[in-house]
Amino acid sequence: MMDGLRKFSDIVVYNLLFVICSVPVITAGASLLALCEGMQKLSADKNADFPVAATFFGTFRRNFKRATVLWIWTVVGFLFLYLLQYATLSVSGGSQGTMYMASFVVVVLLLVFGYQHLFPVAARWQELSAIEVIVRSYLVAGASLFWTIMGICATSLISGITLSLNPFVVPLGLMFWIFCGFGVTTYVCSGCFQKAAEKFERKMGE
Repeated sequence: MMDGLRKFSDIVVYNLLFVICSVPVITAGASLLALCEGMQKLSADKNADFPVAATFFGTFRRNFKRATVLWIWTVVGFLFLYLLQYATLSVSGGSQGTMYMASFVVVVLLLVFGYQHLFPVAARWQELSAIEVIVRSYLVAGASLFWTIMGICATSLISGITLSLNPFVVPLGLMFWIFCGFGVTTYVCSGCFQKAAEKFERKMGE
């Protein structure tokens, strides 16, 4: 019980640091990468004991440039997705509408499967460049579709529960995300990612 409480307290601290350091927006990528690394450590070792703040800011500083490039790539990807969605909704019916809808679905799948592992990969293999991280994210997703889908489902489930809350309890959902929501979601997904990464490493003989 004490180990569980200690681990949860670490998740809360990581979550608060992530939220605070993401406020400037441009630093959100480095914050997310630091959060992913911390949750991977906690997920991999139930007895993990390390200085949370020092570890978070150490990862934040070391990976700031690379994580910022990945963050910009993420924003551009979802901006493109938004524009494609707008174009799809503006064209309804006929072969052109079908083509736009098919393109939209394909892009959504590509983004979701690749971006699910983008920052976890950057956290696990910190020697990789930004381009190598993007490529390996898709390789890991392809190596273990099951655990990739499980991670996507976990993220969707936790997000869906809070987004579907009654308007009167929305402040509770907001407090959940501020204090532990991002950490809990990343921690759960880290377990799925570890399985996918290990399967990828076995296939690659690493």
